Amino acid sequence: MLYPTHLAAGLVASSIVLQISHAPPQEWPGVLLLSGIACAIPDLDHHNSMASKMFPGPVSNIICKIFSKRTAMHSLAAALVLHGALEFLGFGLSETARLAVVVAFLSHPLIDCFNPEGVQLFWPIGPKISLCHCLPWPFTFRTGSRIETFIFRPAIWCLAAWALMGERLGFRI
Repeated sequence: MLYPTHLAAGLVASSIVLQISHAPPQEWPGVLLLSGIACAIPDLDHHNSMASKMFPGPVSNIICKIFSKRTAMHSLAAALVLHGALEFLGFGLSETARLAVVVAFLSHPLIDCFNPEGVQLFWPIGPKISLCHCLPWPFTFRTGSRIETFIFRPAIWCLAAWALMGERLGFRI
């Protein structure tokens, strides 16, 4: 998936965590900003990604050289490393904020499972996982395809709008 799709999914995921935990409204903007960054991080394993543009230079170059595309950076292990880093460094984030950021990160490999290429969710063991083995086309699709661009992404953005504005409009997740 492309970054706008991952951004929408990350915002949906983090908004759900913020709503369920009844996070104070003043916490939302910062958490959503961090979630927008976190949902791009798995693509540090790809030179032309938005994440590589956000973190140019040695960070993305080293990760691209060490890990194959959609393996370690798209795994539950990477999410645990992010969680550990947020716990250790803190950054003044509440427990809810840290959880929302990690869930936004996890949204990335989960929606990449809709791609026939799949992700190695359980890296370093196991094969890449793709929903193409259990869902027919058009429910699985290639990155940048018309299905992603004109159907999947708008649907995720509608969910994001609902998740972000739901409480203000009187309905909760």
